[in-house]
Amino acid sequence: DILEELIDNNLFIVAMDNQNIWFRYHSLFSELLRKQLFTQQPDLIPQLHIRASQWFEKNRYTKEAVTHAIAGHEYESAILKIVDIAEERLMKGDSIVLLQWLESIPKKNLFAHPDASVLLGISLFLNGRQPDSIYSLIEEIETNVDLDQVKGELSLIHGLLAILKNEAKNAIQYSKEALTQIQPHHQFYRCLVADASGMGYTLIGNIPAAIQAFEECVTISKQTENTMMTLLVLTNLAGLHYMQGELRKAVTMCYQVLELAKGTIGINNPLLGKTFFNLGEMLREQGDLNQALHYLEKAVELMETYSEFGLPLANLAIARVKLNLKEWDLVQTYIDLARTQAQ
Repeated sequence: DILEELIDNNLFIVAMDNQNIWFRYHSLFSELLRKQLFTQQPDLIPQLHIRASQWFEKNRYTKEAVTHAIAGHEYESAILKIVDIAEERLMKGDSIVLLQWLESIPKKNLFAHPDASVLLGISLFLNGRQPDSIYSLIEEIETNVDLDQVKGELSLIHGLLAILKNEAKNAIQYSKEALTQIQPHHQFYRCLVADASGMGYTLIGNIPAAIQAFEECVTISKQTENTMMTLLVLTNLAGLHYMQGELRKAVTMCYQVLELAKGTIGINNPLLGKTFFNLGEMLREQGDLNQALHYLEKAVELMETYSEFGLPLANLAIARVKLNLKEWDLVQTYIDLARTQAQ
C-alpha cells in the first residue's frame, strides 16, 4: 500500500520495470540521502558497502557484489569473487571491468593470491597497456608471489610481452612452456597461449603454422563460447590473409567479426579497436578512402579508452589516409598527434 501511494504521487521512488517489482530512489532524493550520509555518518559507508556486497552475492549479482566489496575495503572477499568469475568475464569481453577492479585493490592484497596477481598482468595486456607497466608488474610478482602455482600463467605473460618486442622465438618458446603448465580447465588462458603462438609464428614468417595456431584457438573458443577470443583471433586471421595478399578475404573476415560482435559484446566494445584498425588499413589499400577513414576514426575512439599501445598507430594510419586525400595540413596534425601519444 505504501509503495502504491508513493508511485501514485510520484514521490521518492521510480519503478525500474513494468511489473513494479524493482524500484530505485528518485535521483534527486538519492543524491540528498547520499550527501547526508557523507556529511553525518561517513564511518558507516564501508559497512553499508559490505552489507550491499553480501546481499548482491546472496542474490547472485556477482559483478555488483565485487564492486561493493572493493568499496567497503573487503579486499579478500573481492579477490576470491574476481578469481572465481575472471575467465567467464574475459570470455565475454569484460576485461576493462576486471582491470578496474584489480587496480582498485592494494598490491599487497593481490600478491597474497598468485592467481589474482597474474590475472592483473594478463588484464593489462588485454587492455593495451604499455609494455613497461607489465614488465614492472612481472618484477613485483617474481619478488613477492609464490610462483609455483602460476608458472604457466607467468610464461604466458612473458610470451605476450615477447610479441610486443618482436621477439618471435621467445614468444613461441614461452607459449610452448605455458601450454604444458596451464591446467586444462583454464580454457581462456590456453586459448590465449595459442593466440600468442600464432602471433609468434607470424613474426618469423611461418604463416601456415600461424594459421594453424589461430584456427585451433578459434575452434577452442567456439566450443567454450569464448566470444572475446573468437573475435580477437578471427581479427588476427584476417590480418594473416591480408599479409598473404588475400585482401578481399581479409576484408570479408573483418566484417564477419563486426557482425558477430553485434549479437554478443556489441560493436562499441573497446576490444574491437584492432578490428576497426585492420579494416581501415585494408579499405585504404582498396582505395575506399572515406570508409577507411570512418573505420580508423572508430578505432581511435575505442582505443582512447583501451589501448595505449595501439592509439598512435591508428592516428598514423589516419595520417596516411589524409595523405591520399591530399589534405596536407591534417597529415602533419595526425603525425604530430601520433608522435605525442607514442612518447
